[in-house]
Amino acid sequence: MGEGERQIVFSAPDDLDPEEDAIVLAKSLSQITPDTKILVDILPRLSHAQMMQIRTEYKRFVRVKINDEGDTRGVNLAKHIKLRCTDEFGKICYVTALGCWESDAYWANTPFQPTSCRNELLIEALIARSNYEIENIIAAFRNKQYSNSLAKCLDHELENGSQILRRAVVLALEGKRQEASDERPVGDDVDICRGALHDGTVKSTTLLDMLMTRSESHIRKLLKEYETRFNEHFAKAAVKKWPDMLGEILAHIFNAAINRPARDAILIHHSLEEFSHEPTAKEPRYELLISRLVRLHWESPRYMHYVKNEYQHKFGHSIMEAIKNMTKDDFCSFCLAL
Repeated sequence: MGEGERQIVFSAPDDLDPEEDAIVLAKSLSQITPDTKILVDILPRLSHAQMMQIRTEYKRFVRVKINDEGDTRGVNLAKHIKLRCTDEFGKICYVTALGCWESDAYWANTPFQPTSCRNELLIEALIARSNYEIENIIAAFRNKQYSNSLAKCLDHELENGSQILRRAVVLALEGKRQEASDERPVGDDVDICRGALHDGTVKSTTLLDMLMTRSESHIRKLLKEYETRFNEHFAKAAVKKWPDMLGEILAHIFNAAINRPARDAILIHHSLEEFSHEPTAKEPRYELLISRLVRLHWESPRYMHYVKNEYQHKFGHSIMEAIKNMTKDDFCSFCLAL
C-alpha cells in the first residue's frame, strides 16, 4: 500500500442500514488487495441518486488524517477506487462511481491527455445533448485550475486545437438548444444546408451553428424536407463532403436525430471490437467502451431496451454475448452488470 493509503481511517457505526453498501465498499478498498467482486456486485446496481448517497456516507465515516493534530477529512469514494484499482477495471469502477453527470464532466475534461480517442470522448460527452443534460454536466465539473468552470477549461484547452470542435463545444455549453416543443418552419434551414453543401453561399460554420441549436425532431423534419426538394440525403452527403472534424460532429448530431438507439448500439459495437483487439494499448481506446457503456447505464431501462434491440438486429447477437466474447475477467463481469 502507498503512503497515502496507510493513512485511511475506517470507522462506522454498527446500526447503519442505508449506508451498508458504503461500509462494505470501504472494507473492500481498505484491504491490501481490494475485493473486486464487491465492486462488481454493488456499483452497477445503484441508481444515480443512490450513488450520490453512498458517496456522501463514504465521506462521513471513511476519513484520512490531514495533520499531526489528528484532524481528518472525508474520503471521496470515486477517488479511493481510482487509487486502489488499476487498468480498465479500475477505470470503469471509477467512472461509474462518479455518477451520471460527473462522469460526462470527467470525459469532457480528459481529451487533453495524449490518447487517440480524446476528440471522440469530448464529442460524445457534450454534442447532441439536451439543455438539461448540459446544465447538469456543467454543474458537476470540478477543476480548481479553472475555478470549476467547464467553459473556461475547454476554451483554454482547445485554444490551439480544432477550431471547429472548439466552436461546437462553446455552442453546446451555452445550453440554447431548441426544445422539442418549439415548432418552427424548416424551410430556411433547408436553404442553409443547400447553400453550404452545393452552392457555396453559406459557410460550413454557419451550418454547424444552426444544427447545434436545433432539436432532434426539427433535424428529422429538415432532412425529410431536404430530400423531398433535392432528392438527396443531406446527412450522408454532408459527412462525405466534410470527412474531417466537422463531418465527425455532424455525423454524431445526425445519427442522434435519425435513430439515437441505433447510433449508440453501433458505437458500443465498434468500441467492443477495438477492445478485443488491443485492450492494453499504449493509447487506451478502451476508454471509449467504458464511456459508452456507463453512459448507457444511466439511461432509462426503456432506452436501454431499445439499444439492445438495435444491437441484436444489426449484428445478429446480443450486447451481452458480445461483451462475454470480447472482454474478460472482472472487467467483463462489470460490463455485464452495467
